[in-house]
Amino acid sequence: MPLVTRGVQTFLERGPRRFLFPPEALGLLLAEEEFSMGGVPPSDGLCKSGVNTSETARHIEEARQEAEDALRAAEAARRAAGAARRISLVAWRAAAAARQQQVAEERTAADAREAARQPGQTPAAAKKSLAAALAADKKRQQATEKAATEERKLRAAEERVALTAKRAEDAMREANTLATQEKVRPPFTQKDIDRLKPKRRELASAHEETGREAELE
Repeated sequence: MPLVTRGVQTFLERGPRRFLFPPEALGLLLAEEEFSMGGVPPSDGLCKSGVNTSETARHIEEARQEAEDALRAAEAARRAAGAARRISLVAWRAAAAARQQQVAEERTAADAREAARQPGQTPAAAKKSLAAALAADKKRQQATEKAATEERKLRAAEERVALTAKRAEDAMREANTLATQEKVRPPFTQKDIDRLKPKRRELASAHEETGREAELE
């Protein structure tokens, strides 16, 4: 039997008159006896309180860090969406110029073919007009190919705009949600989010790409 237990037992057996213990000493003995038998130390409540406070502070710091990380990710996604839109604008201008060039070359080729068919030309003149028609038709083909290439580039750029805009929207909404949980002002307004929304043509370009529809939902 532990020493403390024997002391308490002796006290209880002899009675308070023959084994004088102040009441507070008896309380300490009983508490120590409980701890020696596998119980909880008297100061455990204070220890738990300190642990709980530390754990709460850790969770608060983790939540704050998560909100900051989400904000940085949203800002990066928004910049990526803006860059994609600028690239798309450049691609749109290139495609428009290529289409205009194609139309011009088609008109020139048609005029050259018509000139080559004119009757009454001398052999030299006929040879010259035929060569001009062939050269004009070659330029028309080149312009057509260039227009098709620029159109494909534009479609790819518009697809990227739609996808990056959707990712940015999701990231901005997540940052707003975490900021609200932290009881701070959401960093992005609805106007900020709407400004990044893809246009109808950009959405159409993205939906033409197989397997990308799910990323836009």
